[in-house]
Order: sequence, then C-alpha cells, then structure tokens
Amino acid sequence: MTSRSPAPPRHRSQYVLLAGLAVSVAYAVVHIAFSDPALIEGTAPARLSLRNYLGPVLGSGMVWALFAYLMGKACSHRWTTAFFAGAGILLLMLAVHYGLLSAFGIYDWQTAFLANGAWFLFALIAGPLFGAAGAFSHRLGWLDYVAVLGFVLEPLVTGLIPGNGIDPQTTTTPGYLAAVTLWMIGAVFFYCERRAPIKG
Repeated sequence: MTSRSPAPPRHRSQYVLLAGLAVSVAYAVVHIAFSDPALIEGTAPARLSLRNYLGPVLGSGMVWALFAYLMGKACSHRWTTAFFAGAGILLLMLAVHYGLLSAFGIYDWQTAFLANGAWFLFALIAGPLFGAAGAFSHRLGWLDYVAVLGFVLEPLVTGLIPGNGIDPQTTTTPGYLAAVTLWMIGAVFFYCERRAPIKG
C-alpha cells in the first residue's frame, strides 16, 4: 500500500510563489497584448471580449489575495514567517506586473510605481493579514469558507453580474464567463483543501 502525502512546506511555498508570478506575468501580458487602438475603436470585438474576460480573472482581488493566504498555509507552523510571506508575495507580484508594463512602454516608471502606489500600500497592510489567516486556517477551518465566500461575492460586488443593461455584449458576456471562472477557482480551492490524502 502506498499513500500520497502533501508536499513539504518549503515545496508548497515554492509552488505558490511560482503560480503567483505566473499570474502577475499573465496579467501584464493581457495589458501589453490588448493595448492597440483597434480595441478602443471597437473594430476587434473578439479580442476585446477576450481581454474583458482575462482581465477580471487574472486581476481578481481574490485571486491575488489567495496567494498570500496559501503562502500563509505553507508556513502554518511559523505564523510570523507567514505574516511577512503574505506581504512579500503580493509585493513581488506587483513589482513584476508593473515592471513588465513599464519595460514594454504601457506605463512609464513614475506612473507604474508612484501612481499605483496605493496597491503596494495595500499589499503591505493586507498581505500580512492574509498570510496570518492562512497560517491559522489549520486551526480555524472556517477561514477556508471565508475565502470561498470571497470568490462567490466578488463578481457581485465588482458588477460582473448581473451586469449593466447598457453595456455591449463584448463586456457583459465576458463578465459572466469571468464570474463563473472565479466561482470555479473558489470551488477547486475548497476541494483541494478539504480532500484527504489519496491512498492506494
């Protein structure tokens, strides 16, 4: 008989870090790839719809917060480490995201890092809280339910659904699809956190 055990904490934190960096890079690529005038002029509806789908998913507040929360879970026995790791991963993701946008000329450096300074400040404040919540979630299992609830509510709060009757289809349909995707991410997270180790 063999069993599959969870990855060691160090490996889990590495996976979370790599996944977080992948999301920050992908979100920057969306800005870079969909910044041409054709989208503004409305002459490329398919590409506009794709951008309006990918943007809310990759830029979702819950998706980004989840990485700080998961980093805290990976440091569950060292809550002070989780506290700083939660802020660290969000700050790194923001730096990579805005660094790429600056490198490709979407923003200048001042706009990227000064005008968007509020996001870095938010990461400094909220990141440690999310990290600590992740660390304590092993004792307080209801925190996972709160995380899932965040994924459920975000599309409602941000207006992805029910949408706006005056918005074009290139906005409303991608919005609904983005909402469903966020709900699926929440469901997958909950399933992965709640399932028992597989034995065979």
